[in-house]
Amino acid sequence: MRQLDVRHPAIASLLVIGNVAEMIDDNIDIILELKDGRKFSFTAFTPANLARLMQGRLSFVSPGLLVVHRLTDEALIDAVVDAIEQGIEQFGVVQRR
Repeated sequence: MRQLDVRHPAIASLLVIGNVAEMIDDNIDIILELKDGRKFSFTAFTPANLARLMQGRLSFVSPGLLVVHRLTDEALIDAVVDAIEQGIEQFGVVQRR
């Protein structure tokens, strides 16, 4: 687990859980804590990873799904900030205290 350096007025912390094996074909879990105390979890997927996971399937459902081109810190931060700006409650999975 590692914390990303995020400078956003609403974000208290952004934690990445686990390690990325392949930047363009993998997924990773992240936990966002807002300054108001709420926590949300997400799983960030790359398009290649989704395509691989979809092989032989008609659908794929994942709570808190974010899609990024590459699993870079910059892309993860961008996706989380985008989710905040669009209404975080619609995207993240609320973490109960």
